[in-house]
Amino acid sequence: MASKAKLTYESLRAEYATLWASMEVRASKAADIDATARKILGKKTRYAAVQDATNVPWFVVGIIHAMESGCNFATHLHNGDPLTKRTVQIPAGRPKAPPADGKVYSWKESACDALLMKGLDKIGDWPVERICYELERYNGFGYRNFHADVLSPYLWSGSNHYSRGKYVADGKWSATAVSGQSGAIAILKRLSELDASVVPVLSTETAIVRPADIEEKVADPAEAFTKTPEKAPVAKTVKGSRTFLGVIGGFMGIVGGFFKDSIEVVMEAASQVELLSPATKLADSLGITTTRTLFAIGVAGLFLAIYAKYDDTKKGLVAK
Repeated sequence: MASKAKLTYESLRAEYATLWASMEVRASKAADIDATARKILGKKTRYAAVQDATNVPWFVVGIIHAMESGCNFATHLHNGDPLTKRTVQIPAGRPKAPPADGKVYSWKESACDALLMKGLDKIGDWPVERICYELERYNGFGYRNFHADVLSPYLWSGSNHYSRGKYVADGKWSATAVSGQSGAIAILKRLSELDASVVPVLSTETAIVRPADIEEKVADPAEAFTKTPEKAPVAKTVKGSRTFLGVIGGFMGIVGGFFKDSIEVVMEAASQVELLSPATKLADSLGITTTRTLFAIGVAGLFLAIYAKYDDTKKGLVAK
């Protein structure tokens, strides 16, 4: 796990380049990512006004707004708290200055405060690696500091780089929870496809080299959902069902052999009262007797039981 001292842009730049180059959007999240990107694009003018005041690219402003409050212009860009007062959640007490009109903060003044508080106005170039770094820093490095095996869903949810594990509240971690929110970098990719002015490029100084410490995370997090354990409970259930049916079939054949005369008497009586006459007539025409039927069931059942044992042993579901 990377230490806090190493969480600088320079130390993480190569990792972000690798992740961006290998990112694929999950088909199940494509529609949601597209809808979010189009929502941001629809408010481009408002985001561009913040860009003019802070030098932060309009699409970065829009992505943060989508991540923090679902593009709700009645909330603070810091964390989605209402503009009617200073923020309550982390970061609390923002903006420090009172509202310009003395009553309610405007969305723009709050957005500018959030970006300036993080020092984003001082960044000159915005290559993909810088966007990744600043967005993760904006949300916090809790994943890297305390759960380094999970790439931040704030960036990567909806892509092949994220499967499960998230903070369900400030400081509250769940290893099984799955983020339902589209990740910022997946949204960035879709925005670049919808608007020619969004051109996310890698820094010319970055070589795409997969760092050893992220190799396992990048491999294929989706495998956690698709790979079936070799001795999965469902396989054991199928094995047990086949064996059970085989044993029951064999038992029916054996018991039927002892009581075939009684069974034939019952069948004959049933046919006399027209209960089973169509079936018995068909059986007679084909030369099928009760004894033969029971014998066939017994043999088939025993073979099924034997095959189930052989097949499951071959597949490693039971000990050889």
